[in-house]
Amino acid sequence: MDNKILFTARITDIEDNLLLNRVRAVLVDSDRNSEILSSITDPPFNEKVDAWGPRDPFIFAPLLPYYLNAPLAVGEDILVIFSNKDFKFDNQYYIQSNFSSPMRGGFNDSVEAKIGVGKGRRYKTTLTLKNIDGTYRKEKVKGIFVEPGDNGIVGRGTSDIIVKDDDVIIRSGKYKGELNPNEFPTPNSNRSFVQVSQFRTRKVKGNLVEIEVNKEKKINTKHLIEWVIKNPDSVDKFDGFVNLYVLTPNERVTIDSLNVNSSIEDLKTIKQRIFFTQKTKEETIKFINDFISDCNSKSKLDNGTVLFSDNETKFPIFFRPGLSTALRLSGTFLSKTPPIHVIDIFKKIKFDKLSKQSGVGFIYSKDNIIAPTLTETNQFTEDQTILDDTTSTIIGGDTLYLLSHASTSSPSKTKIDLSNTLYGIDNDKVIDNIEPNTSSMVRGEELLELINLIIRFLITHAHPFPGEAPVSVTEDGSTIQNLLKEFSLATNKILNKKIKLN
Repeated sequence: MDNKILFTARITDIEDNLLLNRVRAVLVDSDRNSEILSSITDPPFNEKVDAWGPRDPFIFAPLLPYYLNAPLAVGEDILVIFSNKDFKFDNQYYIQSNFSSPMRGGFNDSVEAKIGVGKGRRYKTTLTLKNIDGTYRKEKVKGIFVEPGDNGIVGRGTSDIIVKDDDVIIRSGKYKGELNPNEFPTPNSNRSFVQVSQFRTRKVKGNLVEIEVNKEKKINTKHLIEWVIKNPDSVDKFDGFVNLYVLTPNERVTIDSLNVNSSIEDLKTIKQRIFFTQKTKEETIKFINDFISDCNSKSKLDNGTVLFSDNETKFPIFFRPGLSTALRLSGTFLSKTPPIHVIDIFKKIKFDKLSKQSGVGFIYSKDNIIAPTLTETNQFTEDQTILDDTTSTIIGGDTLYLLSHASTSSPSKTKIDLSNTLYGIDNDKVIDNIEPNTSSMVRGEELLELINLIIRFLITHAHPFPGEAPVSVTEDGSTIQNLLKEFSLATNKILNKKIKLN
């Protein structure tokens, strides 16, 4: 134990009476807790009297600066460090333990905290949000959590602050419902947010131009190669097989539609299956790559196995991992961690060694991985991007309230009392006090349209005789009926009832 640097402790209390984000915690898997208590004498330690006091040996201070507050919960584990390894309990600190998933922001139990580190191989993993190539398994999830490379302050619920290169985003309500480490979260487009940005470029409209565009032809893929590792958790020798299928023509197997995730089981007819056993990782890679290469250049294998008949159209050919292997690579199969050796195999399965894409790919014709295209002429407005540093503040939410401490929206309304709201305004305050004492914002352009209509009527109207009502149609075609109609629409057209101010 004396050689340790960090020790695991479990939080028992977070209500720091000094508000310095200290916690009380006891060591986990250690008999030192009772020894520590028994060493405090004259008088003995009294939990009710001595807790959070100068005699309390279980207080740990955060290693984070005071200006950063990382919320913790009772029952969570922390990692603690002692200035004195003899446990003198003088200058002892803590850092937050690991989290198993961003969907565990509310609470992280001690077992799941080990999943993201080496010891976690013994535990069942939680749902992975990204594929091994860094793309999201479900595109809708992108944006809910802070991306690698960006700075973030993350709350335990739906709120966070993100600092990117040229943007600062403060938001709340970023997902719907509750987080579950085994389910994909649902994004909330109606979140409340403030975005402060510097935009370094601006688009300006250009002329209408014609351009020839090469589009990928909608050609049916003729054959499919799928490779499968039967023992993906092995570390040295691998068993498996490679299947060659002929595909039934269908919209789902065109070269612009077929991909590694395409479900086409009903369109596959097997032609050949070639097995391999007890091969090293490098031998497995060579075996699969050789089969793909043989399908490109040969009609039958050297051992006489027929791949294609003489008059058969073999191209395009698509290769990918089989379903069971693809599931393991994505981490979806029984929520197991993707096997590292199969990931290595995936990265080296290529028809063209210079290709950036691995594991999957098309051979469109013999020795060719460039997709066939057709040329179309399209018309579009040629937008130009110019350098133009501008700053913008964007505010969004279902309802926006702009409040001044010194103003009242009208004599008929009550001044809004914002006392006792230093730590936030709750929904009851909004409903009972803010909503009834604020007024709708006016849409400027729509208001000018109505004013312009009124002015036109005033300037161009005529009376049949002095003292009589004006003629219903003015000299420029304005009508009394149209003026009354536009005025009746003003409540919803000119007023924005979801942006309010006092």
